[in-house]
Amino acid sequence: MVGPVQIGADAPVSVQTMTKAPAGDVAANLIQIREAAEHGCDIVRMAIPTIKCVPDFGGVVNQSPLPVVADIHFDCRIALGAIQAGASKIRINPGNMNDWKGLGEVVAAAKDAHIPIRIGLNSGSVKHNNQQDHRPIH
Repeated sequence: MVGPVQIGADAPVSVQTMTKAPAGDVAANLIQIREAAEHGCDIVRMAIPTIKCVPDFGGVVNQSPLPVVADIHFDCRIALGAIQAGASKIRINPGNMNDWKGLGEVVAAAKDAHIPIRIGLNSGSVKHNNQQDHRPIH
């Protein structure tokens, strides 16, 4: 579940989009989310680039007509803050987070909050044993 929206299994396909407004602009993000909802969107994702943006993210979550997914890179503290602020789901890339203890705290917090985590990896964020080897990872 992402908020009230069931995903996977026998659930109908859900439509997700992402806001483009700066994370610190609550009003602009809410305008985009409301427009997306009017066009049939079910879930919205919002990037939270810095810890300073977490309170604004909370303001968006509290007023959003759609469940909001927090898209986080680099800093586990942002993920923890997003969970505390009411994210319906978080998206993290553990390949660009070097704080393994912090990642464990994120997983525990998401479990306690009963929200899913989407793990997003790409070849640019995964460290290879041989940096000269640029074959795709399977």
